[in-house]
Amino acid sequence: MNSKVIERFGVLNTEVAPEDVVFCGIPFPGVFVTDSNGVVISKFFHDSYKKRDSAEMIIDSITGGIALDESAPQQHGGDAEIRTTVAVHGGRGTIRQGVLRKLLIRFELTDGLHIYGLPAPEGMVPVSIEV
Repeated sequence: MNSKVIERFGVLNTEVAPEDVVFCGIPFPGVFVTDSNGVVISKFFHDSYKKRDSAEMIIDSITGGIALDESAPQQHGGDAEIRTTVAVHGGRGTIRQGVLRKLLIRFELTDGLHIYGLPAPEGMVPVSIEV
């Protein structure tokens, strides 16, 4: 891929100085996702070679959902009415520098219960999570 194509796609690595002949003109590392016709439907690029999306995050964006790996490290809690699961999503539950992961918190509620975020209906308390 030459630098003109890289510029047209908007992924030219601007952190590399023009005088750095060996690396000047390289793209930011990333992934293009295409449909079956080869049309780009999504892209994953970051401003540094030190950050990457996990394969699971890319798959989630394509499918429009989150498929939690049941073998990933998980912690369960809550009570009979509200059950919670907290898990590291992506990279088979590992955490290492550079690869982006999600901390997934799942609430399973019994019938009739609801969880509200902001803005919550009058008289209700929005859920807040602090890590």
